[in-house]
Amino acid sequence: MFKPRPLGPAASQGFSLSEVLIAVVVGSALMSGAVSMLISHIRTTARSEALIRLQDGWSRVQFLLDQEIQEAIGTPTTVSCTSLSLEIPDSSGGSDTVTYALSGTTLSRNGPQVSADDGTIVEGSEPSDQVVMTGVTSFCPTSDSGEVDYTLALSDPTGVVYQNRSQPSGAHTRSRIIN
Repeated sequence: MFKPRPLGPAASQGFSLSEVLIAVVVGSALMSGAVSMLISHIRTTARSEALIRLQDGWSRVQFLLDQEIQEAIGTPTTVSCTSLSLEIPDSSGGSDTVTYALSGTTLSRNGPQVSADDGTIVEGSEPSDQVVMTGVTSFCPTSDSGEVDYTLALSDPTGVVYQNRSQPSGAHTRSRIIN
């Protein structure tokens, strides 16, 4: 049978429609803000990670370039705003030419092979092209009195760009072979 609902404070056992709608609006606003902050954090983190990867790549390229510049004899043979050629002495009294060149977004090294074990040049090996790094947007070496300076800009697919210039005191060519 039909039982009448009691009136008074004991009768409120739920929320009214207006209370539910207000809660939905407030909850939606809070969720929208939280999602917006989360998306912003994810983007910032991704950009930071990309920048760290580019800085690490720049450091590796800088180390390789500086090592071979320091081993080179005299002033570099070719310096243009996309390439650098160095004469590296070998044990027979001759020298090998090592050329770094930017083609598109790839920085390549052409010269004798480098040992994977210790990073030294394998004397007598045939010159070969080796990709040093991809994603290079500019490579601009300059030379003044045996001091080689270069600017290298790198980018990744997400659009993050890192550009840096070598330290002037870090890369000098030798004026003579030291035994």
